[in-house]
Amino acid sequence: MDIIERKICWRVTRYCTLHCMHCLAGHGTKLIKDLSEDDQLLSVKKIIKCNVSRITWTGGEPTLCATLPQLLKICHDNNIKSIITTHGLALREKFYSALNKELDKLRFSFDGLEKKHNLIRGGQYFEKTLDTMKRSFSLGFTIEANINVMQNNIKEIPDLICKLESIGIKKIVLLNLMDRESAHDNNLERPQKEEYVLLNKKLVELKYLYPNLEIQLNNYWDENDYYIVLESNGEIFLCSENTEDKSFGFITENAGIENLNLALINQTLSHRKNIN
Repeated sequence: MDIIERKICWRVTRYCTLHCMHCLAGHGTKLIKDLSEDDQLLSVKKIIKCNVSRITWTGGEPTLCATLPQLLKICHDNNIKSIITTHGLALREKFYSALNKELDKLRFSFDGLEKKHNLIRGGQYFEKTLDTMKRSFSLGFTIEANINVMQNNIKEIPDLICKLESIGIKKIVLLNLMDRESAHDNNLERPQKEEYVLLNKKLVELKYLYPNLEIQLNNYWDENDYYIVLESNGEIFLCSENTEDKSFGFITENAGIENLNLALINQTLSHRKNIN
């Protein structure tokens, strides 16, 4: 049996400067509060004790979390790898200086080519994100890209991948749209099965064209998939797109380590599939 990587997704803040149509933090922003700085530091210490090997930092926009540089430093010192998902509009020198080039990756999010991306993100952000990516490359960081796959952008995804590859991206993660929060509110839809078949064919062709490009498809609709989200208020969720999310309590509780360990035991991560 394959060993499941002990990784979590930590929605370290729900705050963001954008209002994307598919945001997973979405309408719950005013209802769920972020942990205090002290509780965030307590939480990362408990995460270390659970032998977590990787944290995907998300939000909201994680780079707007004032304590993230400090949290990253603690993770570095304990050999926990970090992937920071970002819209790339708030990266400052202070944040760059907190990153570890050996352990950390910046993963920039896209929703299509310029016109589509800007529509979904609610502003003229496409070129700004590309500029930040180029800046991050020049500083020597490992850069990846997320692309959210939905019915209204699937046809232009191959062209977007070609554009990102031309900039120097070596790994692209395709995220199948989750029917949650803002995506549900804005009536965004997943592509039809036949559209996925066509996209997959195009992806195989792109792999042949760009053999050094890694393309990973995160299909969260796999019926056996369970992954962990640490909510910004400290609640631990085992998530699936086929069943209701299951709470394992709060990491800030006295039993926080036991809570997280129990969730980790139930994680599967079967959504991650590479295009070959």
